[in-house]
Amino acid sequence: MEYRDSNYYQANAADVNLEEITSSAQNAKILQRLRDGDPTLSHFSLGRHGEWGKHCVGEGDDMGWLGYFIGKSQYLRALYITYLPNGEEAHAFAEGIARNKSIRYISIIYLSNDGFTSIVRELDSLSQLQELSIYGNNSVGPDGWSELRTLLESGVCHLKQLRLHANNYIGNEGVDVLSNGLRGIGTSLKVLMLTNNSIGNEGLLAVVEALQTCTGLETLNLSGNEFSLAAAGLASLSDLLRRDLEHLNLSHCRINDEGLHAFNEGLCSFSLEEALQTCTSLETLDLSCNEFSLAGLGSLSDFLRRDEVNLKRLNLFSCRINDEGLHVLSQGAANHCEELYLGGFQSITTTGLSYLSNSIRSDSCCVEALDLRGTRIGDDGMEVLAHGLAGNKSVRSLYLDAFDNDITIDGWAAFSTTLCDTSNVNSTYLSNHTICSICEELYEELNQPQDIYLYLGLNRQHPQHAARCKILMKHPHLDMTPFLQWKLKLKLLPLAVAWFERAKPCTSLTICEANSVSRRRVLEESSDDFQNRVLSAMYEFVRGMPMEVMKSREELIVMAYDDKIAMAEEEIKMLREDVEQRERNFTQVEEEKERLKEENKGAEEEIKMLREDLEQRDRKITQLEEENERLSKIALFLCVFAVFLSSKSFSLLLELMRSSSLDL
Repeated sequence: MEYRDSNYYQANAADVNLEEITSSAQNAKILQRLRDGDPTLSHFSLGRHGEWGKHCVGEGDDMGWLGYFIGKSQYLRALYITYLPNGEEAHAFAEGIARNKSIRYISIIYLSNDGFTSIVRELDSLSQLQELSIYGNNSVGPDGWSELRTLLESGVCHLKQLRLHANNYIGNEGVDVLSNGLRGIGTSLKVLMLTNNSIGNEGLLAVVEALQTCTGLETLNLSGNEFSLAAAGLASLSDLLRRDLEHLNLSHCRINDEGLHAFNEGLCSFSLEEALQTCTSLETLDLSCNEFSLAGLGSLSDFLRRDEVNLKRLNLFSCRINDEGLHVLSQGAANHCEELYLGGFQSITTTGLSYLSNSIRSDSCCVEALDLRGTRIGDDGMEVLAHGLAGNKSVRSLYLDAFDNDITIDGWAAFSTTLCDTSNVNSTYLSNHTICSICEELYEELNQPQDIYLYLGLNRQHPQHAARCKILMKHPHLDMTPFLQWKLKLKLLPLAVAWFERAKPCTSLTICEANSVSRRRVLEESSDDFQNRVLSAMYEFVRGMPMEVMKSREELIVMAYDDKIAMAEEEIKMLREDVEQRERNFTQVEEEKERLKEENKGAEEEIKMLREDLEQRDRKITQLEEENERLSKIALFLCVFAVFLSSKSFSLLLELMRSSSLDL
């Protein structure tokens, strides 16, 4: 491919036949959109033939023209490159995209060393670039990573996010090279992902040291590296927590007890003052799929028990945790974390689940999402969890293996009782009305009682009415006898009436059917049936204390309407406040109207002055034009006179004067 500079492309861009520089009609159509400046084309993918949804490079595609049109685009925001020819084609494409001023995100996937180097070498022209992702480029050699280091060191690209994933040949040596580049990014870097890059202890130490200048870093993902012998490197990570690091991912790193202990020892080495200023920033810690056991968990538990810890999400999925480890961990984790991932524990038994159950039953429990997928629960474990959830007010989502064959109808029945204990009205009221989902698979394929879906739907879709709906559903006849045992039993009658008033909306509520867009009514009873239920309950009250009712009938009537009067007064108060707010809004509108009038008046004065100024300028222009015409005539006369002085023929002068309009 012969070299062509930008002037060549610019001169021929309007006339070039797109079908002659592309390998397919689809590619020609994409180039047409680029050339025409299609504002809807904000993402562009470049790949091989057969890759759906991409500009598929084939024989006949001119990479120089493609790079030129990408470089000229003002609307492209993201560029995905999964294939690039080697040699001059790659260089021509890279030179073209280097002129772009709109691309914010570039992803480089599976490129050869030549293609990778060509692209990275030109990125120093993209000062607007904010995100760079490099995935699976295992063919890249030292010169390619050196180009990346040079780019980062230059500080031209103020990257906010840098992702290097599955580049197996980076290793410790490659990271040591890149660490100098990380220093060049500085405070703009918010997210750094160095996953599955064969980084060990030396590489981790180099990364941590380089990140000392990246004071704005919020997310660090080092998952999939080899940290089994990286105790020193893991301990050094605590230095990053002295700043505002919010999310740390160390999953799949083969971290053992020694490594986890070193990491936790670094965290717990903070003084109280340092801890209050640093540990409060860490919100997510992912340690899933590592090799530590009880010994390592003990030091992690010490960290979690510190009051200043602000950890919201802890992932320990598929670690080597047994019953004792869950006992050590659960209390501190439940008191701090809103999301807790404890699945994949094959050695957990009902004993370990009972420790967890006690933790989530505690009033101090903060857990909102509890993930136990991959852990065999069984009927006994389900009963233990149900006991803990019965008194819990925070858990909204519980994730289990939907097809755990060890959970039979008996285990699900225990969970159903947690959601709605029908033994009596008070037990129903004290049931769990918080949890909204359990499992993610289809309910109709589980051994669950159908009531479970109904209860979860109520908790999720109508949380403010869930308790009252469950009471009305499971207790058609509300026994008033227990209220008659109270000393102030007559004064409870208005409270009962008020409860029914608040429960009345339950008769019109609907929820979505399981795995369907259709909806069903929560209560299968009409308004008349509900009113009969109210009258029946009131009748029981009156029949149980007829003499008290007769003696205090006037007081009873007043008490019966106290709530309605209070509600009416509250409504009147709200209406008055609304009227006052409307009056204030009206006053503000009037004031704004007057202000705009004044501004309009001032604008009219200014327009008038501008018009006068414009007229004055027009008059001056007219005068200048007249003066210019007069001077032109004088200039012509001088020219004629000069000809006369230099001419030997006076007749020539007369001829010139006759042909001139100059008035002598």
